[in-house]
Amino acid sequence: VMELPWTANRVARDSTPAAARASFRKATTQGTDGFDRVLFEFDQTTAYPGYEVSRVPADSTFACGTDSRTLDLGGAQTLLVRINPARTGDGKTTWVRTGTRDLKSARLQKGGVICDDGHAVTWAAGLAEGKEVRVLELRAPPRLAVDVR
Repeated sequence: VMELPWTANRVARDSTPAAARASFRKATTQGTDGFDRVLFEFDQTTAYPGYEVSRVPADSTFACGTDSRTLDLGGAQTLLVRINPARTGDGKTTWVRTGTRDLKSARLQKGGVICDDGHAVTWAAGLAEGKEVRVLELRAPPRLAVDVR
């Protein structure tokens, strides 16, 4: 387990050079009294992917491949998690569908996978509240936990 401390700043980790795309298998959310968590699960057959976790204004525009998009996920801010290199399917099977849903937690409003450009996957959620994030890298199976408080 690698735990990065609570911060109001962007958190990022580069992927290993020439890493194969991680197979993004599942994202779950859960709330506690002190924070809400998004847990991203990956297949065990590839190297741990790189990631970037940031909070941006709710009306921010972001790139998905060659397109630019603006999101309306509720809240004053948006939590963006970009996982790179990663994929949500293998061409035959889709493990995680692109789209958003109500996350039913105190801090995370509407969210989900908003982009799979073939090389990176972006997950986003509207933040009802939350000024800090914490990231935990978990192994066996490989998972990325992003906490918001």
